[in-house]
Amino acid sequence: MALRVVCISDTHGRHDDLVVPDGDVLVHAGDFTKRGTHAQIAAFDDWLATLPHKHKLVIAGNHELSLDANWYPTAWKRWHREFQDPVVSKALLRHCTYLENETVEIDGVRFFGSPYSPVIPGAIMAFHTMSGSRAKAIWGKIPTDVDVLVTHSPPHGIRDLSVRGEHCGDEDLLEEIKTRVQPKYHVFGHIHECYGSDTFEGTTYINAASCTVQHQCTNAPIVFDIQIPK
Repeated sequence: MALRVVCISDTHGRHDDLVVPDGDVLVHAGDFTKRGTHAQIAAFDDWLATLPHKHKLVIAGNHELSLDANWYPTAWKRWHREFQDPVVSKALLRHCTYLENETVEIDGVRFFGSPYSPVIPGAIMAFHTMSGSRAKAIWGKIPTDVDVLVTHSPPHGIRDLSVRGEHCGDEDLLEEIKTRVQPKYHVFGHIHECYGSDTFEGTTYINAASCTVQHQCTNAPIVFDIQIPK
C-alpha cells in the first residue's frame, strides 16, 4: 500500500485558482499568503477546510510574516499597519497540521517540516536562516529517519535558479541532505521559476511552486506515491 501525497507551494493567496487532485496527504511548502495577515491566513484556512484530503501538512514561508514569533514583533511596522499577533496567526490554522521544525508520522511515513530559507538581498522577511552556525543549527534539527522532508527553501543548486541566474537555495541544507538525512523526497518551493522535479542519489527533489514568476497560480500540484512501511 502507498500514501498519495499532493504537493503545492507559493500560492500567495491565489489558492482558489488551483485544481487540487485528491490524495491522502496534502503538503503546502510555504508562502500561502502575500504578507501573513490574520485575514489572509484565515482565508487560506477556510480554503483548506474545503479540500478532501485526510491529512493536510503546512509550513510557513518567508511571506508568512506574522508566524515568525521571533522576528515579527520587532519588524512588523515595516509591513503592517496593525500588529498581527503571532499566537493568533498560528491558532487560525485549524484545518491542517502546521509544522515548524517538527515531525509528524502518517501510517509509518515520517514527514518533517521547516519554514526557513536564506536571506534575499534587500528583502529581509520571515524565517531566514542567515548563514553559518545559525543555518547549521536549524538544519541540524532534521531527523535522520525522515521520509519526506518539507522546507520552504530549495537546497543549493537544485531547482533554485532565479530569473537573474542566481542559485538561491541553502548550501547548509544541501549538505545536511547529502551527508546525513538522505530523505526519499524533498518538497520545497520559494523559487517560482524552477517548478518541477528531479531525482539525484536516491532523493526526489520537488519544487512545488504553484505560482509562476509572474504570480499566476497555474502550475499544477505535483503528486507522488510513497510506500507505507510494513
